[in-house]
Amino acid sequence: MYQFMLIWLAIAALIQLFKPEAKINKILFWISVAILTYMQAFRYGQGRDYWGYRIIYTSAPYKRGFPSYWYTCYVHGEVGFKFLINVFTNFGIPAVVFYGIFGTVIMGFVVAAIKKYSPYENLSLLLFYPTFYLSYVVSGIRQAMVTAVFLLFALKLLREGKYIKYILVTLICASIHAVALFFLVLLPIKWIREKWILYCVPVVCLAGGIVAFTPIHDWLGTFPGLLRLTVVEISVGGLAERTLMFGIITFLYWYGNRKNDKIAFLYKVYGVSYLVAMAGMTTAYGSQRMTMPLKAVEIILIPLLLAECGMKLYKRILWTGVVGISLIMSLKNLQFYGEDYNAFTYPYVSIWDDFDESRENAMIENQQSWDELYEEKGMSRNE
Repeated sequence: MYQFMLIWLAIAALIQLFKPEAKINKILFWISVAILTYMQAFRYGQGRDYWGYRIIYTSAPYKRGFPSYWYTCYVHGEVGFKFLINVFTNFGIPAVVFYGIFGTVIMGFVVAAIKKYSPYENLSLLLFYPTFYLSYVVSGIRQAMVTAVFLLFALKLLREGKYIKYILVTLICASIHAVALFFLVLLPIKWIREKWILYCVPVVCLAGGIVAFTPIHDWLGTFPGLLRLTVVEISVGGLAERTLMFGIITFLYWYGNRKNDKIAFLYKVYGVSYLVAMAGMTTAYGSQRMTMPLKAVEIILIPLLLAECGMKLYKRILWTGVVGISLIMSLKNLQFYGEDYNAFTYPYVSIWDDFDESRENAMIENQQSWDELYEEKGMSRNE
């Protein structure tokens, strides 16, 4: 199913390249949206974080509200996300329903952002698929929600200079996933010039290398929450993809219509995300998580740049190249999922299929262990 969807999205994007005004594009777009929404809403056991979130959900209070032991740092997750789960558990809603509703809202925000900004909606969906959809909507749902809110709401506020509202949205998002605090780095974006980003690339790459292979790297690990930064973990594929996409975007920007304020703004946002990714190049986990919301800007920025490109041959070459990169990155991420499968055989499993009895029994045992823990704390999950 995942492999079929990848081919479908690629074909839809190529049809839009050669027939940009055809009515079939809108039909393909909404069919794609429907399938992607169905897949995430009714998935079962998909993605590396699925069972981790199930554990969090089964550990939530049944009736007891805020505050309780569950809201402390001893239970993984930010307070806003826990509160949402707590609301659902108070109504006795199963975890699979929570997954479906939460993911559908994410899809709604993303689709709204694409409709709002992108002139080539099918290309945007293909760009959305490899990392944003497969790695976050299907797996890391908290960060997917934060990224979707950033695209639809925060970007507009930042561009319009509504900084207080932007900070407020950032803090709300941070209650879902702390990575949203990285949005604050963009506050001075209005005063950053595009050329500065290009000048900073070699400097930042050099600084990232120095940090990685000197005692500074170990010193960073002494700070709370930064222990994982002490592990040198270079994702060659991830760095290559980011650099290639940044190169394509920069080429289109500098040889296109740089007078478009919207495109200039989005280019600077994307440029900042690339610089941070290069600065943290030796810590793939940290740099990817921090910059994903900003990197997601490419799903609307690339179509905007291609729409402004007056060089028909270059446009077709770069469009086809972007499709190729999306295909490769999708297979790379699917390969990462599979323990018993590879990128071509990883299956889609829905809630309509047979449940994994061993996993479900583990969830029951986890629920029982939390009942015992609440009793030890002198509390009841049914209060």
